[in-house]
Amino acid sequence: MQNDCPFYFKIANNAEVIERRQKKEKGTTMANLKRRRFGSLQPGSAAHVIEHARVRASRGRVPSLPYLGVGNPRKALALAQSGATAPPDPKNHFQTSEHRVTTDGSLDQFLADLGKRVKVRKEVLPLLKLVFGAVPPNGTIPPGTEYNFTLLQWKGRGSRVSNNQVRSGAIHELNIQEPLVGVAAYVAKLLSRRELTKMGLEKVIVMHPPVSFSGFGDAQLLIGLDASSRSGLILDVFVGEPSNSWNASNTGFLFLGSSTNG
Repeated sequence: MQNDCPFYFKIANNAEVIERRQKKEKGTTMANLKRRRFGSLQPGSAAHVIEHARVRASRGRVPSLPYLGVGNPRKALALAQSGATAPPDPKNHFQTSEHRVTTDGSLDQFLADLGKRVKVRKEVLPLLKLVFGAVPPNGTIPPGTEYNFTLLQWKGRGSRVSNNQVRSGAIHELNIQEPLVGVAAYVAKLLSRRELTKMGLEKVIVMHPPVSFSGFGDAQLLIGLDASSRSGLILDVFVGEPSNSWNASNTGFLFLGSSTNG
């Protein structure tokens, strides 16, 4: 019988050896591929989480990595894509991300450089001309000054958050500073509509000391970005009274980062 033939067993054994070798080589190839793909990325970094999810998606698979202590892979990926550098903190209820901008001259040059990316409401232009680049009491911000900003997103309880709550949390708990009103307009260069959409934001309010302007009935005002319009990003002004509250789920708040140079 065929099963009693030593030659048959030799062939079968060789086939098993070849199969084991092929599996081993395949495993080695996959390991090398992973090393080449992820070797330059720091494990646990946002870039690593995003690339890992992209590769898995190309194979029809869902994300599988945590990020910044967030164990749910889908939420972890969203957190990595948002640019966040810290997870929601149960103490101060804020999620933070860091952004950087360099000043570049006059208001006219600034507006010309924005092009079609951001629209400026015409009623806001006189206010910008008054405060752009200003440093109290009588100074101006020189071109080439670098500012680091921290963007806060409220992650605490409640659907509304007030200016007073945001300032208190930022200054007293996170130890970050109010930005100068002179750099407030640079929010228009800091964030694109695509970035705001990724973060789930419709508005970003620059938390500089409120300013009053006769064109708005001497109300306390804050400069910020409005992404809720279909016509695109709008550089606008918003109510700066301490008690004024915001939709906590779609509003971000901009402060100076702790390592600002300028």
